[in-house]
Amino acid sequence: TVQVIPAIVFDASLDTSICYGESVQLNAFSEGAETYLWQTDNTLSDLTIYNPIATPTDTVDYIVTGSNSCFDVEDVLKIAVIPTPEVDAGDDVTINIGESTRLDVTGIWDFEWLPNDDLSNITSSSPLVTPFEDATFYVMTTDVYGCQSMDSVRITVERNFEVIMPNAFSPNRDGYNDEFTIGALRGIDEILDFKIFTRWGQEVFSTSDVTEGWDGDYDFRPMGVGTYVYQIRLLNVIGEEMVWSGNFTLIR
Repeated sequence: TVQVIPAIVFDASLDTSICYGESVQLNAFSEGAETYLWQTDNTLSDLTIYNPIATPTDTVDYIVTGSNSCFDVEDVLKIAVIPTPEVDAGDDVTINIGESTRLDVTGIWDFEWLPNDDLSNITSSSPLVTPFEDATFYVMTTDVYGCQSMDSVRITVERNFEVIMPNAFSPNRDGYNDEFTIGALRGIDEILDFKIFTRWGQEVFSTSDVTEGWDGDYDFRPMGVGTYVYQIRLLNVIGEEMVWSGNFTLIR
């Protein structure tokens, strides 16, 4: 009886590419091989099977030897590792409630933002965002090979509700500081009314127009120099009614 040991014929998987951090199953199955041995580093799950899991960090050639009692045959499988696409969501930002900020992402591929609430455009490199509470936004980029990476930016939202008012004005018709007007608003949605009183409580001015100011007159006559009181009734951006008041000086 003569036993003929067959020649080894590899039917290995083709060279392929993967994204950095991914794994791929190799396949070096062959007709006639009884044992397998891979020559490589520690990026394979098992060096003695025909289909180990490979997790390379760089492009690499995996050499496998199939053997039986007569033959040793080698084959090479090349795995190309695609680097992770770069993406930078920018620095963390602090804003006041009701304000908007524009995010600024750096990268060369397509973008998608998560979550998509409060964003003007989820695929833009510079979307406008108006969160009403602290939030973290994640941006994912995908390159032409389908490889992805992600970065995040933190938006801290402060809850400051205030009206910035001047402490004096001079209604002398010289074109400078002739009206006492509402200054900057922070966290304010609507002015309900704006009133001015003498220090004895007499009302001398009232409006609900945020752009309108007091010219220092009452009943078509100039009011005297001194201290006056303003009172502003308003709604903040979360719907709460507030009263903002203070003193100022009329100078002539």
